[in-house]
Amino acid sequence: MTLLKSKKAGQGFGILEVVITIAILGIISVVIIDIYIKSHNTFEIQKDKASLQTSTRSALDIISTWVKKSSSVVSVYTAPDNSVYITSAASLALKVPSIDTNGNTIAGAYDYVIFLPNQTDSNKLEEFIYSSTGSSRQNIEREICQNLKNIEIKYLDSNSSEITENYEASVLLKINLSSEEATHGETITAELNTQAMLRNK
Repeated sequence: MTLLKSKKAGQGFGILEVVITIAILGIISVVIIDIYIKSHNTFEIQKDKASLQTSTRSALDIISTWVKKSSSVVSVYTAPDNSVYITSAASLALKVPSIDTNGNTIAGAYDYVIFLPNQTDSNKLEEFIYSSTGSSRQNIEREICQNLKNIEIKYLDSNSSEITENYEASVLLKINLSSEEATHGETITAELNTQAMLRNK
């Protein structure tokens, strides 16, 4: 009996034990992989949120910088290519004094800067610059935001009253800009706002 017990004890793991061990290791592996994937996705989502926040801030800074350089808002602007731009709560036309190559203002000359969502893809916010003859600025057409959710502009006069027409009387602009992006199964958003006073107002 003693010899039989010793021989049986030396046979090692049986098939059942091996199957159970493999199953347990498989479950542990699945749990570890799931935790890794969730942690990785969380990291990527946070990184994308930061990137979206940065790009939204950059677009907002571009708009506010031009507002501060502008002499007035223009209710309607007809560009040299006959494109017509109308200022509204979602679009903006600015009249900016032209400058020469030395950075000096050119008397009586103006450049025009336009901001509005793309007509065929409203998720893109575009900037147009139409330069006058002699201006050191270049004509520009570019996208400044590719994940636009909404842009809202409020125009205030010298009495801090909101304007909904005759935008040339604007003194202060309040701008709200929001962006949205789908990433790793989630929708992330960034919403920022600022205000900017027109030049010499």
